[in-house]
Amino acid sequence: MKIEKLFLKFIQEVRPTFPHGNDKCVFLTGGMAIKIITKNYRKKIGKKLPSKDFDFTWAFSKKPTIKNFNEMTRFTKNLGVEFAKRLGPDAKVLFKKTRFSTPKLQDERLQKYIYAHCNVTIKIGTEEFDLMDAVLAHFPGVSDEILNKTMSSAYGVPLPKLRFLYTDTLSVVKKTLVGTGYNAWRNPIKSTHPTHPENYKQKGLKNLNRLLLIQNILKINDNRARNILAVDRIVRSDLPTRQKLAVARSLGKLMNKNINKFT
Repeated sequence: MKIEKLFLKFIQEVRPTFPHGNDKCVFLTGGMAIKIITKNYRKKIGKKLPSKDFDFTWAFSKKPTIKNFNEMTRFTKNLGVEFAKRLGPDAKVLFKKTRFSTPKLQDERLQKYIYAHCNVTIKIGTEEFDLMDAVLAHFPGVSDEILNKTMSSAYGVPLPKLRFLYTDTLSVVKKTLVGTGYNAWRNPIKSTHPTHPENYKQKGLKNLNRLLLIQNILKINDNRARNILAVDRIVRSDLPTRQKLAVARSLGKLMNKNINKFT
């Protein structure tokens, strides 16, 4: 069984207590969250959604403190250590943590800033598996109201509502289309990553495919959805790369007007 499936099974068994409340919320985001939530729908249409690692956001409505940082890193590391024990004596945990001297703006729409990051990698022999990332975020207005309580209970992991994941991913895609430098690493047409552009371009394409999937599930047919469909057509077209980038950038700018705060 794959590491990510074993980890999800482990979480369902041990039921770790992820903190949440009126002014804070820990939740799974990114590809794995979408993969879990859309599982039943994808079974019906026979669609796979590749995703191997778990990305958690530790979101606080007020600026995070050193206490919050220590809580996040301790919880994440302990969860990785306990999981490694299940895998046997050969499994080791590689843990990294970083506090940023200057917070990074992750989402202009939400005024969401990232203050710190930590990572758990599982090493078995010579193989390494990127298991889990967690970021510490200042996320004004956040609460556990963004969570899908039924699915979170079923899987033992805090899962946001699908519509929140849609706008969250849409914001990421918009940034890759209109941004430069680091922000354009995951551009689905041409990545600006200095060493692995093709890998990051594929990550951008995955984000685009996730949006298309969610649009179908939620039957979204507004300006946001039409812009994403247009971007998808441009990506798959035979136009010169420079022209593709220009058109996609224009569509990305339009998305600024069509992304609501939480929905």
